[in-house]
Amino acid sequence: DIDNCDAKIFGGGNEADFYGTTRITFTQGKVGYIFGGGNNAHVYGNTIVEVLGGEVCNDVFGGGQNGGVYPYKSAGSPYGYTDGSFGGNTTVIIRSDCLKMNAGNTDFDKNADGVILPNRGTTPYYTSDNDASTVAKGLYELAPSNYPDGVTNSVKVTGNVYGGSWGLDPAKAVDAKVVKDTKVYIQGNIEIGGNVYGGGNAGVVEGNTDVKIGECN
Repeated sequence: DIDNCDAKIFGGGNEADFYGTTRITFTQGKVGYIFGGGNNAHVYGNTIVEVLGGEVCNDVFGGGQNGGVYPYKSAGSPYGYTDGSFGGNTTVIIRSDCLKMNAGNTDFDKNADGVILPNRGTTPYYTSDNDASTVAKGLYELAPSNYPDGVTNSVKVTGNVYGGSWGLDPAKAVDAKVVKDTKVYIQGNIEIGGNVYGGGNAGVVEGNTDVKIGECN
């Protein structure tokens, strides 16, 4: 287990941009910060942060530290996607002591393997980049991990929860933005010492924010 309140977890790169979807699933231990994005780097795609157990000694961000979340760029892609056709969104899920989500919850749905994930309407999730039929449908997205039938770990976040990024360096804050939408879902036995923001900390969100806090459903 990680047991270090000075440590930071990044879904993206360190001063190197990442192209695709990042996903972090934190279930136990102790860590200082969690960022769905990168450190002084951007994610060109989507980010997903799941905190299902353990303790975050400071803050949780859907975006990056001095880095933003942008639509995917087609330049250099082997699949030749159109610029802006995918990505630019963040999802933060903090959830514990909940039974598996029921089929009546319209905020979430399941993929073909029964994995529960945030509802994306008519656009499906893709869980592989090797299947030719999947690649033909567009750049794949990694779905959040399946929730077990009963999660008993408590979750503690000592600081704040942000759907967006942290513009820690004022010179880079202008780029530490989420170009599309953020979602923050908090349910169950959760202790949060600070505040919950759909947006970022000195980090702009150019789309919509969606924050849901409540009991297990």
